[in-house]
Amino acid sequence: MVREPFVSGLSPSVVSTAGGVVVSVQGLGLGGRDGDIMGVTIGGRSCSEVQVVSGQLLRCRVPPGVGSQLGVVVINAIGQASQSVPLFSYAPPIVASVDPPYFLTAPRGSPPIDVALDGSSLCSGNVSDAKPEVYVGG
Repeated sequence: MVREPFVSGLSPSVVSTAGGVVVSVQGLGLGGRDGDIMGVTIGGRSCSEVQVVSGQLLRCRVPPGVGSQLGVVVINAIGQASQSVPLFSYAPPIVASVDPPYFLTAPRGSPPIDVALDGSSLCSGNVSDAKPEVYVGG
């Protein structure tokens, strides 16, 4: 009899929006060998390179994304899915610098001004469903 997967932990639980980090998923019923697990999703997005270490541990590579307290789901080879457990977050954006550092206020109807932001977790990577918005001056 195949045990339904149960997720109890994830490490690391916060990564950059670029993804690409290998995380360890802890729990029960996580298979015993590669092929026992059909997939792992975080916030509904599939992880890649799923590797079963034991029935209590597997590893996978996190996709790019945004959000906090995203659900982690493990699906076994016969299609049983664990409960979605909100264990994962992408790091919030941090702006370190703005270029140009200042500019004059343009009258309404003027063309937009290009501004470059530098920092971390600014939606780098292929995040097709992310729609970053930047507000200047409140």
